[in-house]
Amino acid sequence: MLKLLRERICKDESGHYRHLYQCPCGKTLKLIRYWGLRNRSCGCGPHNGPHIHRKSFTPEYYSYGAMIQRCNNPKNKDYKYYGGRGIKVLFKDFKEFFAEIGSKPGTEYTVERINNDGNYEPGNIKWATRLEQRHNRR
Repeated sequence: MLKLLRERICKDESGHYRHLYQCPCGKTLKLIRYWGLRNRSCGCGPHNGPHIHRKSFTPEYYSYGAMIQRCNNPKNKDYKYYGGRGIKVLFKDFKEFFAEIGSKPGTEYTVERINNDGNYEPGNIKWATRLEQRHNRR
């Protein structure tokens, strides 16, 4: 992940502020927009960051984020059914989640826990239709 060294160095041609960042290797400095952080390193090697897997705007990434919200955010409307009753997300990151579950087979599929009382973890999730999920209730 790039480290912010200094904010608002200058404005670019479209009026957005540019900020000074340092690569995790400590060698390369970059002058970029905050919301334009697509390159998470100078190319020195793999680094963790939201765009490293190139799937940030996919249905799978949306499902991953929604799963985390249900389990970790008490303000989420469904928290009481997930995090509120002790359900946890035990994947270390999206890459591990995606390696376990793979691509979403279709728009009608959502993430399901095989054991409804278990956590979101390797071996306990799959893509399922709403009809399949109705059969897997407490």
